[in-house]
Amino acid sequence: MDYESILHAVIPHYPMRVYDWKWTTPNSCLLITTYGHKLLRVDHNSARAVLRGQVLDALAQRGVRRVPRHIRTIYGDSEVRLDGYICTVSDQLRDRDIELPKDALAAIYNLSVLHEALHDCTSEAHTAPKHTHVSEVMIHGLNVLAQIEETCRREPLTPFAHLLIPNLSAVRERAHRNFHYAKAAGLLERATQLSPQLILGRYEPQSVAFTDLGRLATIDFDEIGMGDWEMDVMSFCRSLYVRGFSKEIERVLLEYGKHRSTDADWQQRIVSVTSFPFYVIRIAQHYLASEHHFEPVWRERLLQALTGDSGKA
Repeated sequence: MDYESILHAVIPHYPMRVYDWKWTTPNSCLLITTYGHKLLRVDHNSARAVLRGQVLDALAQRGVRRVPRHIRTIYGDSEVRLDGYICTVSDQLRDRDIELPKDALAAIYNLSVLHEALHDCTSEAHTAPKHTHVSEVMIHGLNVLAQIEETCRREPLTPFAHLLIPNLSAVRERAHRNFHYAKAAGLLERATQLSPQLILGRYEPQSVAFTDLGRLATIDFDEIGMGDWEMDVMSFCRSLYVRGFSKEIERVLLEYGKHRSTDADWQQRIVSVTSFPFYVIRIAQHYLASEHHFEPVWRERLLQALTGDSGKA
């Protein structure tokens, strides 16, 4: 069943007339309706789609307005199921993207408010998947660096080794230094002792947007799950860092700290994770998985990763 057929099968289930539509991505369609712009989502992951709807409903019940309103069918259902697809409809709130660093403080304040609301919803999200803690990701990253370093020693004349070796020492030093600082600030203890709550799992500039009324709204709930709320803050600060706005991170953390309770070491944890060389490690992992098969695209990817991880974009 193609997506156009799904669209025509889904529309009669909703209490609105659709005048026009436009597929903005392979699995999302902008609907122009009698009640404004709506967004139709077509998902294969039923658990993720259902959870997203449950969270949006729970937020609406708590009076949170700066999130998409989850729209139910004329039968009161939260989704339409067709041939293995899960179809949901919500408000389309994006009117204007945010600008960095101009809107960074507004975006982090928005996150602090949303975190309070998500904390209240946590008890209702029994089936929410659990996010891997960032400390585990960092430990795995250190292991990948050790593997790629050994590979480059064995194969120093390969194009990939030729590109990476001049930068490998600095990348390794940054990775171990940042992990040490994060560990000293209690990152590992958070992974084992913190009670997880609902988090977005990803909070980047694309996750928020201004509505047609000029209000900032969170629009991305695709990675919603249980985890450490600091990981959402890390995600946003990482977005600032890789775009060359690292000087804004301190202001962002101070703004968040005005509205939510934090401990004395939380800023050190955030900053240490933010500048960890995740991009280079990801490229190295992909290269190892490819059985050391070098392609011209690796050059561009690696150079971009080195630039992003340096915070000097």
